[in-house]
Amino acid sequence: MTNEQAEVLGWFHEMLRTVTADGGRKRAAGTKPLWKVDSGHPSALYRHLEAWEIGERYDPDNGAHPLVAVAWRALAIAAQETGVV
Repeated sequence: MTNEQAEVLGWFHEMLRTVTADGGRKRAAGTKPLWKVDSGHPSALYRHLEAWEIGERYDPDNGAHPLVAVAWRALAIAAQETGVV
């Protein structure tokens, strides 16, 4: 792994940690399905993208940039479709 890869993955890890922690709390409370089987990823991805497009820069639930949630949802969809999970 190059230094650049390690640096980027470190930043991305921290960014994704925020949104996964928020989702984990919601799943533990029973308000969200398990991410591995959640069929709502596409609609949530677009919802977060639209929030960014209208100027939101911090998610009110977790303080993360809405595009981090877009990235998380895209990765979750990719994991579901490729059979990683």
